[in-house]
Amino acid sequence: MTRYWRSSDPTANSSSSAAPRWARGYPDLRRWFERFQRLLPDPRFDVQRLIIGGPVWNQRIAAHVIIRSHVAGEPYKNQFAQFLTLRWGKVLEDLILEDTATWEAASRRLVTAGHIEAAGPPLMTTEQARGARLAPATHKPGRA
Repeated sequence: MTRYWRSSDPTANSSSSAAPRWARGYPDLRRWFERFQRLLPDPRFDVQRLIIGGPVWNQRIAAHVIIRSHVAGEPYKNQFAQFLTLRWGKVLEDLILEDTATWEAASRRLVTAGHIEAAGPPLMTTEQARGARLAPATHKPGRA
């Protein structure tokens, strides 16, 4: 799947739960898909609507998708919209808007079932993680 993304192009969706992503490049995207597989194994995607426009050197794609799986032994159903911009078949932009309330409820069920990773924050990009490690501490000893 990652072979279709250009290494410098961002991919994003929004929420504060473990599933959302902000990926820039193959390593980030791979980490996101690995986490997704651990949290939501065997998902089924049912494309409700798909719109494709533009020539192959500048395509726009919009999709409305229903996702089904099982979370902590219970059926899971959610929906998302995905908007892509492709240049010659490579993903330039990828925005996913998901029903985050449904995912966050599923995350709570996962945590209750012992999947602690579901309580984690969204993955940071490699660049963000590097910046977080290099950022100066804001707390100074002796100050509250």
